[in-house]
Amino acid sequence: MFKHNILLIVAKRNCLLTLLPLVLTFFSLFSSYSLANRAIEPPHNAKKESYFYAPNILIHVDNFGQAIKLFKWLDLIKLTNIGHQTLQSIDSSGHQLVIYHSDSALLSAGVTGAPLSSNLTNGKGESVYIKFYLNMEFAGSNCVMGKSGKYIKFSAIENLFHELVHAKHKMNGTWLYFDSEGQAIREENKFRKEWSIYRSTEVALRSEYGDRGDVKFNRNNRCVTRFSQLENN
Repeated sequence: MFKHNILLIVAKRNCLLTLLPLVLTFFSLFSSYSLANRAIEPPHNAKKESYFYAPNILIHVDNFGQAIKLFKWLDLIKLTNIGHQTLQSIDSSGHQLVIYHSDSALLSAGVTGAPLSSNLTNGKGESVYIKFYLNMEFAGSNCVMGKSGKYIKFSAIENLFHELVHAKHKMNGTWLYFDSEGQAIREENKFRKEWSIYRSTEVALRSEYGDRGDVKFNRNNRCVTRFSQLENN
């Protein structure tokens, strides 16, 4: 009887060991599927109207006014060489970009997301979403650290272009995992240079080392903290 129980326990253990890889594979596939769908599909309460800017660039907005604003910003970005190339690279990547308005993006102004997989860095790419605060004015809602060591303005199109760079690299599998912000800021600075030439204005370049961590808001063209302390810039 004792020997029989031992054999039964061993048999159950072997059965569990055999099934475990299958169970783990199932949950892995289910998790990947869920992540992929969450990555390209915004929350249902965040989209009310949908429009295509390009075959593989879809936008979800709360109202038609936001759609007009976003289309205008994208058109302005496309006036520069780097902007045109970035949007072209996104649309021809074989993946879809979804840009949608969200009030939760106010602090960061924009967030770019995708399924966390090796496809982001191996040249294959993934479909991507950009969560963007579309109620900001053209001057932008935030400020960023400049190369001068002082905060500089972060206009709506500079902000949007920055997120488009993240999207482009994730959609083409050229994302630099350990230098994601540096990668986007370097291209953002090229855009800043081209845009300043187009507008005949002085260029202010952004620091590749990022911000100091404290959120700065653009209020009446001044960079302030949430406590309304003015930052010299």
